[in-house]
Amino acid sequence: MAGNTFILKLTDNADVLEELRKLVSEQRITYAFVENASGRLKEFQLVSHAPNGRVETNYFKDACELNAMHGKIQRAQGEFVVNVRVLASRTGFTGVSGQLLKGKADGELIIELRKVDMSKMIEA
Repeated sequence: MAGNTFILKLTDNADVLEELRKLVSEQRITYAFVENASGRLKEFQLVSHAPNGRVETNYFKDACELNAMHGKIQRAQGEFVVNVRVLASRTGFTGVSGQLLKGKADGELIIELRKVDMSKMIEA
């Protein structure tokens, strides 16, 4: 950790969303931004808009390289709400994107979070 930045290093088969919840709980973080990630996801589920405009949920068993991960984690009514979106590359450079519903690390996965000081947040 440096200042308000936390680096979460996951090992193979770690549950991504559960480990994010565990980190913010242990560090007593109320609100944080997921700013970056490096590594691979496997056995993950995404929800996104299909080309026909419908909302779809897709499951990907094989590992995919993460190109981007961003989102937020906040405490609401005593629970941690994790809202993270990913962009990943499948074999053949086919991109998949959407909100992460579940997923595991494939090998090492590093996620960067930034804690937000709620006393400095302006709500309009």
